[in-house]
Amino acid sequence: MTRSLKAAFATAALVAGCALAAGGPAQANPAPKPIDAYPAAIPLSTDTNIANWEKLQFGMFVHWGMFSSYGGYYNGVQQTIGYPEQIKAWMNIPTSDYLAGAHQFTADKFDAAQWCATAKAAGAKYLVLTSKHHDGFAMWDTATTDYNVVAQTPFGRDPIKELSTACRAQGMGFGLYFSIIDWTLQTPEPYQNLNPIPDSMMPYIKSQLTELLTKP
Repeated sequence: MTRSLKAAFATAALVAGCALAAGGPAQANPAPKPIDAYPAAIPLSTDTNIANWEKLQFGMFVHWGMFSSYGGYYNGVQQTIGYPEQIKAWMNIPTSDYLAGAHQFTADKFDAAQWCATAKAAGAKYLVLTSKHHDGFAMWDTATTDYNVVAQTPFGRDPIKELSTACRAQGMGFGLYFSIIDWTLQTPEPYQNLNPIPDSMMPYIKSQLTELLTKP
């Protein structure tokens, strides 16, 4: 439903409500206009790349990473503040313990083809996966750090490569979420995510992005 269509319904409801509150007679609702009679709420971007993304409409974003294995708990204590993907900072998990958690990450039910098929069946035109969140744990086979899913987990596979291949095979687009904040290089600041990104981090960031965008 477009924003203008929602506004039309909201206005109609408000007018009807005011009439009833004032003791006026209830009026029959007029027949709704056909959906194509309403203008688009937001015009497509003038930037070609952005406009092409907007035309895709519905996509599925899978926020999945090493943090998922905690399920919002650390040492039996529930995380009650902040986002679960930032559990390392909110629960003050030492890197040694976080790596110990990685060593238990089996992801034995991961099925790239099934993920893509499920997204496609739901009507999604593309799928987006978290490649790296603020914890700095890379979810692909990277040469930039051994702090990654292939080197540190018994799962030992590259889910990004598998999903990219599966999406291509099923005619879906594939995208990546990538955090430039990296708590392996910075002191965690999860309250407002205001970690500054110094120039010294840029070669590392560019190397990782280059891998993600160019590796087959």
